[in-house]
Amino acid sequence: VGMLLVAWFAWAVSSLKIPIWSQGGVLFSLALLAVLSALLGFRNRIPLLAFLRRYWRRLAWIELIGVIAFAFMIIVRLTNPDLWHPFKGGEKPMDFAYLNGVLRSTTFPPIDPWFAGGFINYYYFGYVLLGAPALLLGVMPAFAYNLMIPTIFSLTGLGAFAAAYNVLAHWRDRQDREPMPERAVRRKLGNPWVAGIMAVILCVVLGNLDTVRVLGNGVATLGGYTTPLGLEQFLISEYADANGFDAPADLRAEIAQRAEAWHPWDSLRYEIHNSLSLVGGLARGIGRALQGESLPIRSDRWYWGPSRVIAETPGVGGGAITEMPFFTFLYGDLHAHMISMPLILLGALFVFNELAQAGRDPSRRLERILALSLGALTVGVLRATNTWDWPTMTLFAIAGLGYAWWLRWRETFEPVADPRYHARVFGVLIALAALVSFLIPVLGASYGSASPSLTRLVQLLPFAGAAFFAMYIAARFWLTRLSALELLAQIGGFALMNFAFALPYTSWYAATYNSVRLWDGGKTPLWAYFDIHGLFLFLIVSLLLWDSAYWLRKTRVRELLENQQLAKTAALAGFLSCMLAVVMTLAGYQVALIVIPLITWIALLFFRPFQSLAMRFTLVLIGLALSLTLGVEIIVIGGDIGRQNTVFKFYMQVWLLLSIAGGIAFACLLRASKEFSRGMRIIWYTPCVTLLCIATLFPIMGTRARSFDRMAPDLPLTLDGLEYMTLSSHYENSPQPAKAAWIDLPVDHNLIRWLQENVEGSPVIIEGRRRPSEYHWNGRISIGTGLPSALGWNFHQRQQRTFHPMPRWVEQREANIQQFYNTADIDIAVDIIHHFDIRFIIRSGLEEVQSTEEGLEKFDRMLDTGLLKVAFLTEGGMIYEVDEAAVFAYLVDRHR
Repeated sequence: VGMLLVAWFAWAVSSLKIPIWSQGGVLFSLALLAVLSALLGFRNRIPLLAFLRRYWRRLAWIELIGVIAFAFMIIVRLTNPDLWHPFKGGEKPMDFAYLNGVLRSTTFPPIDPWFAGGFINYYYFGYVLLGAPALLLGVMPAFAYNLMIPTIFSLTGLGAFAAAYNVLAHWRDRQDREPMPERAVRRKLGNPWVAGIMAVILCVVLGNLDTVRVLGNGVATLGGYTTPLGLEQFLISEYADANGFDAPADLRAEIAQRAEAWHPWDSLRYEIHNSLSLVGGLARGIGRALQGESLPIRSDRWYWGPSRVIAETPGVGGGAITEMPFFTFLYGDLHAHMISMPLILLGALFVFNELAQAGRDPSRRLERILALSLGALTVGVLRATNTWDWPTMTLFAIAGLGYAWWLRWRETFEPVADPRYHARVFGVLIALAALVSFLIPVLGASYGSASPSLTRLVQLLPFAGAAFFAMYIAARFWLTRLSALELLAQIGGFALMNFAFALPYTSWYAATYNSVRLWDGGKTPLWAYFDIHGLFLFLIVSLLLWDSAYWLRKTRVRELLENQQLAKTAALAGFLSCMLAVVMTLAGYQVALIVIPLITWIALLFFRPFQSLAMRFTLVLIGLALSLTLGVEIIVIGGDIGRQNTVFKFYMQVWLLLSIAGGIAFACLLRASKEFSRGMRIIWYTPCVTLLCIATLFPIMGTRARSFDRMAPDLPLTLDGLEYMTLSSHYENSPQPAKAAWIDLPVDHNLIRWLQENVEGSPVIIEGRRRPSEYHWNGRISIGTGLPSALGWNFHQRQQRTFHPMPRWVEQREANIQQFYNTADIDIAVDIIHHFDIRFIIRSGLEEVQSTEEGLEKFDRMLDTGLLKVAFLTEGGMIYEVDEAAVFAYLVDRHR
């Protein structure tokens, strides 16, 4: 929280063009926070000191958990701190470039190191959040990068711990203090410490269950098994085998449509065929492995395969990424989705705190305002950190605040335990769900898969739902003026601050990726869904069974018969959910077969009489997560590459939410299992331990495999992300094959160091490049220094500058740079220097390989004429500095 407040204040002030984004400015922000904290602490010194005296041991243990998590990830980063790799470097170059760009800026929006003269048009606040301590401590960026990842890892783990611990601790405390209803049995709840620690493990340590698939495919491949090509190819091969000749072109088109439509019988035959082939391959592969043959599994498969479970499924992938947090930290991309993780968990904790404190003393207005403001800040900055997370957490927070308001004022309304009220509300929910499930396909078919109407519908549904329930409550109950004003102030104040806290970002950010469309590609198969979420599904079902059993044990049949409306609603909900699940499954949405019945079950338990607040919160976390997994099967964000980022971003939210619920479920079931019969304990422990062991394989195998992906394997242990350059070389292809050569990276390392140590501000540089530019050695100087270059990675810039004619500008810059390094004409070179206001020109191995001899020779002539001077010279490379006065005089003379 302290990091967030300090970083946001420095960011907000600097966005007003008051340049306090510096070491001194961050120190001032920290001092201001310290003074305000001291004043608040002094005002509440008696309860604060009492809290510290009572809970100092607990606080110390929690700090120890954070330190252990930080140290663990430091060790992981030491195994591979490199910030680039020609094949497995990921997005680290972009992340490091933008981090450096933010650190070099003095006001906001920050300079774009990959588009000189522009600013970063990307959700960049995460680099501000992490850059504040780096600026304050004066840590070198390449070293700070590998400290930031363990910091986020530790904060994410602590966020998961805090959420799970506090939910279960509140549950136990309320159960001990509040009187139990008649005939109710006091439950023996789990240990909050167990819940918290398990939430940490589930959240940031364990992987999914896919390591078994990687191993199994390796063994089967050894036995001759080949990866299937997809349902369409299977049907074509099946036709050829049955008829003795290949299908004609018109029939192939019909088969393609049939495969896309997903007929259950075709899919069943396809899966049976693949399963039999896999089993046969496994049997043969095991025999060959026992004879000493090595498994054909590349080292990177151990960490890469589980992050692409759906994408590697033939015909259904859509490029979907199925990362989990440990993969993110292991791979080391300091991307927006990583930095937002602790903010999501802090937002969830804020919502629960509002619910738990719904009965707080109304006279403590300052405390309530500060809590609401902090929650709005946490959720609001998600828009500038990782925009994908902002809608989910905003709606979740607004729903939570609305429910907290209900809890505060329910005594003036109908008693919350009245089953008739729950039956009516639950019936409305089911009707709305059925209406939405009907409208989305109809609108999609009527207006096209990318219709504006569908986009507007999806955007308006939450607000329409909120308005509906507001009208329902107003009509059903007599609201006091005070309660209505508080609801307006609570929700309205949160929404207003939510938007206001992100204004330094939203005032400048522009993008065209703001629509949704129906996903008409392949859907996630059930095996892949279990492969990804299997451990969580086991814990979820266990928790639901445990709570259902408790409810049924304390409820008499006579009471159910007396409350026929509730029983009828539950029966109707069960029937409708099963029908909807079957219909959607037959339409190709296999995930619906799991998600819809579970959500219905969750809703029944949520609305059951005398349900605890903590359990309701846990059920909402589960329901929200499951809904997201179904949602990405139906719609996709416009402009996405297939459904790559849609699945990726929302699945990460799902993992975080289910980690909290999973920790609580594990603790409760672990305690409840002590009262199970011996047979029931075996039934529960066996799959639980098995799934946990399988999930543990990923961090073990993945970490070992990732440590092999080094540019300089002999490099001593270090956290300097650029140190690999001192011992590495890189083979660079060339448009002129004779010039292709190995590039000595120590040369570029020397150039980067000189610029870091001798250049202040943000003068423009220009460096050579190859096409395509992405993921190659292009932009290495701007990446390492944060100095703005004429152009960085082409596709990334076109993604972030989507409005016409900006993509054309990017391509024009690409052509300008090629012309600059290849032309022999000094006039053209001077025009480009003047246009981009270039101060430094890079010339080293990449430029020598990618440029023509005539183009490089002109720099010598420009030296002779005084247009350039050598600013830095090292063996194999140099940096030219432009003489601005000489260039200006040259242009004047040329135009006389």
